[in-house]
Amino acid sequence: MDKYKELIGKKINLEFNGTALNSYKITEMLPTDESMEGRGKLYKCSVDWEKKELAGAEPTLSFDEQTLDELIETGKSVCPLFSNLHYKIAK
Repeated sequence: MDKYKELIGKKINLEFNGTALNSYKITEMLPTDESMEGRGKLYKCSVDWEKKELAGAEPTLSFDEQTLDELIETGKSVCPLFSNLHYKIAK
């Protein structure tokens, strides 16, 4: 859990086919008892969306360990459910 704390407060873009649809910052992160097959434990994250009025801008998101690891290591990750959605740390 401690290794993921560095993602708290960083701006992350949600991109669809290379276009940023919205951005958010993780404000809180808690481990759950759930996991995603082959991707590790799930973490429930409170997020602060840049564009809150957009449909689907939920106040919490769940991320698996593989996605979080990729964000830390490379600054980007492919959404495990939709391959044309990407998470990318904004510079």
